[in-house]
Amino acid sequence: MAKAMTWEKLRRMIEEGYGQGHGESYRPFIQIRRKNCSPKGNQSVGPLPGYARAFHALTRVERQFGMLCHWLGAADVREQLPAWPFPHPHPLVGARGASEFDGFTAPGLVELAAEADIEHGVFPGSDVPYVATLDVVATVPGTAAPRMVVISCKAGTDLKKAPLTSRMIERLELERRYCNAISARYHVAHELALSSYLLSNLEVCGVSVSQESRISAAAGFETFKVILKETILQTSMRHAVKAAADRSGFDLSLAWPAFHLLAWQLEIDIDLSHPKVTSQRAVPGGRLLRETLCQRLLSEEAA
Repeated sequence: MAKAMTWEKLRRMIEEGYGQGHGESYRPFIQIRRKNCSPKGNQSVGPLPGYARAFHALTRVERQFGMLCHWLGAADVREQLPAWPFPHPHPLVGARGASEFDGFTAPGLVELAAEADIEHGVFPGSDVPYVATLDVVATVPGTAAPRMVVISCKAGTDLKKAPLTSRMIERLELERRYCNAISARYHVAHELALSSYLLSNLEVCGVSVSQESRISAAAGFETFKVILKETILQTSMRHAVKAAADRSGFDLSLAWPAFHLLAWQLEIDIDLSHPKVTSQRAVPGGRLLRETLCQRLLSEEAA
């Protein structure tokens, strides 16, 4: 059985940087280890495309939305970010270009819970206020300063069954109030009704992003890219990839990873919200899709 949280343990975690930092130096408050893995969930630990640090996703949806935010142009994506129970610096303090938040004190969640007449709660077996965490937090470049977009990854089926007085609904309300207090845009993932194909296709393409250096350095890649861009909407994906590899002399074993990389980068304008049936032509419109979703999810004003 895990030891109960104590004030001393919490103080030590804060001193060690849990729930703090940005970019590669960020350290999530909840980290997946062998002793705390769920036997039922789809937890994962591994870098997002373009990152070196591990991304600790408690569910597959958290990882998918982390990838989505990265694909849409977020400057940073953090997971398990604490909404501390006590007053604390704004979560953007320390981020590049965020000096205007240096003097901002965010309210503690205990205070917000009291205002909402919602019990905040404590860690089991202790008197230490529970540290609630935000599932996925994107730092978005802005004209004056970066902004925060928070996505809560709760299953739609669970929310549909939950009564209004349930703990899950109360937690979502506290998250909403916290985001409002720090001027962060807030979404609940299931309400966004995104294509499941988009999320799974980004997972596939994201793997190739980690191979970008190897793909880009391979002989014939630039020619492969030119030919693929010319043919991808004229014939089946399978034929276009093979023809581009054959004509360029590009390593055939890297052809599909290169295709996925170019699809992620939108060098080839493929709409990833459609199923990838390689025997068929790709559906165009990826650039418009990304622009639309960026406006809908990450923009300062709601679309």
